[in-house]
Amino acid sequence: MRKLTILGVLAMVLVLLVSASVHAGELKFKEVKAYVDGKKDSGVSETGGIADNIAPESKLKFQVTVENTFTEAEKIEIQGVSVEVTIDGIDDDDDLDDESDDFDLDALDDKKVTFSFDVPLEVDTGSYNVKLTAKGRAVNTTSGSSTFDVSANTSFKVEVEKDKHDIWVYRKVLTPSSVSCGRAAELDVGLINQGEEDEDDVYLEVSNEALGLKQKVGPFELTEGANDDDVKMSKKFKVTTVKELAPGVYPLTMHVTYDKDSKSKTEAVDLTVTACEEKKEEPKAEAKKEEPKKEVIEVKTDAQATAAAATQVVQQPTAPALTSAASVKTAPPVTLSSSAKKAPGFLESYGTGLVVLLYVVVVVVAIALFGMLFRRRD
Repeated sequence: MRKLTILGVLAMVLVLLVSASVHAGELKFKEVKAYVDGKKDSGVSETGGIADNIAPESKLKFQVTVENTFTEAEKIEIQGVSVEVTIDGIDDDDDLDDESDDFDLDALDDKKVTFSFDVPLEVDTGSYNVKLTAKGRAVNTTSGSSTFDVSANTSFKVEVEKDKHDIWVYRKVLTPSSVSCGRAAELDVGLINQGEEDEDDVYLEVSNEALGLKQKVGPFELTEGANDDDVKMSKKFKVTTVKELAPGVYPLTMHVTYDKDSKSKTEAVDLTVTACEEKKEEPKAEAKKEEPKKEVIEVKTDAQATAAAATQVVQQPTAPALTSAASVKTAPPVTLSSSAKKAPGFLESYGTGLVVLLYVVVVVVAIALFGMLFRRRD
């Protein structure tokens, strides 16, 4: 009995393995198309091939169609299908890749998925491998018990090509792009060598006749290759406008010459000039009227004037020591003010006191004499 059970389990496992092996690979790439800068490249298909005429900054588009090849009788649905595209090492040895959203495929159903890539500005010439991978989970919709993984793979190549001599204007930034007359802007220009040869005789000229602009710089050396500081260069130009300039659009021309002036490139960027800004005059502040200064006259009473005059001290200048008769100089006379003349001197004050004292003495003596006379009569 135990042997029969073991044999039954082994039989079921074998059936599942055989079923999976029979159905493996039933998810496949039905069609693969490649477009370079909007044009279809006939060299690519679901079995491989090469897409050429690809340059730096080319726009690539891949249209991939995947199909569920299980028949309707098998009732196998592929669920959670996803498609992934990888371009190996094209971005400075790094990959460019993308993956679709998941979707389901019924039996004999297919779905188209589109991928878009921009080739880097700095890229070396050569072939790069493009890998396509589709994967999902096959499910038996009748029983739901039979499930297994399915996948499909294919690949093709993209070929990056460059001219022998080729200089690009890869940057032309005008800041600001619009100015009023009399104002200035700045033009930032970047050059890159996209050729297969080094360039050591590169000149750049920026000009506009109406603006009176004509500036030429160079020569510059630019090496070939990618992701190197010597491959690129940049230069800034000041663009001025005069107040008399009419409003309008003025194209700034960038002219590049290289390969001993045998080759050239021309690019342009527009500068918009608007009318001059009118300065708003600020209202003038009214001048403040100065009030007449009031003269303050100090009035003193006679008593205050007399007291003030009495406190004035007149000092006679000290005569210098006499060394000889010829060196003696007479001090200038001192003139007293009228108020000083009216003030009583020291002698006048002393005389008045003496008179009063004598008067008192006379009165006292007289009283004493009268007293003595009256006593004798008695």
